[in-house]
Order: sequence, then structure tokens, then C-alpha cells
Amino acid sequence: MDFKGIRCVGSCGEAIVEVDEVGEETLWSNPKSWTSGKVPVEGDDVHIESGWNMTMDIEDTPVFRLVRVNGLLNFKRGMDHTFRAKHIFIRAGELHVGSKEDPYLDNCKIILYGDKNSMAIVYDNAVEAGNKILANLNVMKMYGKPMNHTMTRLRAPALKGANNFTVEIGLDISPNDRLALLATSY
Repeated sequence: MDFKGIRCVGSCGEAIVEVDEVGEETLWSNPKSWTSGKVPVEGDDVHIESGWNMTMDIEDTPVFRLVRVNGLLNFKRGMDHTFRAKHIFIRAGELHVGSKEDPYLDNCKIILYGDKNSMAIVYDNAVEAGNKILANLNVMKMYGKPMNHTMTRLRAPALKGANNFTVEIGLDISPNDRLALLATSY
């Protein structure tokens, strides 16, 4: 997936500071990477500042209240990640999971938390976005394992309540992949 955000017309809260260059790579797990001198914990507001080049190197994060990305946030290769937050706001920065040239072959889950009674996020006093938000105003790129054959046809009806179904040969799937069956009629 390659998501590119559209800038707000008019006010979007704080002024967006464009950054063409990012600094040396820093690791999320290193307290020296953070202005507070501490690694973010459950419930924190986390800010990836403009010009930062932060690499997520923690397998399973606590649930952050807000993650605001104004710099660059990458996910370290060679490990599975579960990244948890109530609100992820890619503002003037970028979030990358792999690249077109070097896809991310491990597992990366981004889980958003909230419920109908959680406080809603409002942008510019005009747009209420609810809760459990991944808002992108700039760049989010996610490249995973290339798949060659991603669609197939059923060889027999898939009936309600069935535990298995039969498809044509050649579907490019691996253990733990999720399959979706789309309705052809109602």
C-alpha cells in the first residue's frame, strides 16, 4: 500500500513544517532517542519530531494515546511488530513499513484502540473523526511480501456455517493468511 495524504485547505491546527532531510537513525527502545530521556509507555502521547529518523525496534508496544509523526518512522526488519495506539497522526512526516525495492517480509500489525465512549478526535473544529484513527496528511508506505496470484474462484458453493471451502489451484497463500469471500448476490 502506498498512501499519500492531501494537505488541509486553510487551518489544520499547528503549522506544518516541511522536512526534506532526516537525521541519523535512532532506535525507539533507546531512552537517548527521546527528548524526555525515557522510552514512551502505556497511555503516552508520542511525538516523532520533524527531522527525526526513528526506527521501531520493539516487538510489542503498549497502547499509546497519540502517536504524531512529523519526522520519519520506520519499522525494523527481521522481527515481527505489533504497534498499538488510539490515534496515529501522520502529519508532516512519513511512516514506512518496507519499501518497493525491499518489501517487509516479517509481520507488522498496527492495532487501533477505542470504543464508542472514547473521546472523539476533531480536526480544525470542522471535521469530527471519531476515535481509533489512523490519519494521514503526508506519506504512509507499506510494502509486504509480493503475491503473484491473489484472486481465485470457488470450485463449489461456500455455504453459511461451513468450516472449509474449495478454490481453484494456484492461490498464493501461506499459513495464517486471511481469506475474504465476497458476496455475489444478496
